Amino acid sequence: MDLLAFIKTLPLETFTNRGSMVTFDKIFTGLKNRNGFDNKDLLEVKLKELAKAGHLKMHRLDDDNDEHDVLVGVSFD
Repeated sequence: MDLLAFIKTLPLETFTNRGSMVTFDKIFTGLKNRNGFDNKDLLEVKLKELAKAGHLKMHRLDDDNDEHDVLVGVSFD
């Protein structure tokens, strides 16, 4: 399964302070419902790989640059 293609099928949510993004919860729940994937840590690793490759931007709860902060979602800008 192509994770990036799957994420792009999920609905965007708009937040006043962050713009539009796909929430981590929607990604995780969608994967779990689709194929039983239930490892949040592995999902975050895969999202980091996509971010490093420039395919998406990761948004964290308090500081987008703190990789130890809670991941809230991703965007494609």
